[in-house]
Amino acid sequence: MPVELKKFGFTSVSGTVALNYQTLTTDVVVESALGYVESDLVFTGVSDIENASYQGNLKANNFHLGKLINEPMVQSVTVDAFFDGKGFNPET
Repeated sequence: MPVELKKFGFTSVSGTVALNYQTLTTDVVVESALGYVESDLVFTGVSDIENASYQGNLKANNFHLGKLINEPMVQSVTVDAFFDGKGFNPET
């Protein structure tokens, strides 16, 4: 198990995830030792992840991001973000 996953501690996950060759759809609530995260996201073109597109909403409430990424300068975050994009390369 990746060490990052251990940081979540006891975790409750509810909702739905659907995956096929082209699409990943999430409507999930995660409550863990790191905090609360809710995702309602759709990724299309996942068979070519560098060109995949994504759209949806990600909410976090008092999520301890700094603990997850081992960055003491980053504390907990609360966010309600909407995503609508393509690709995962920051240069494009």
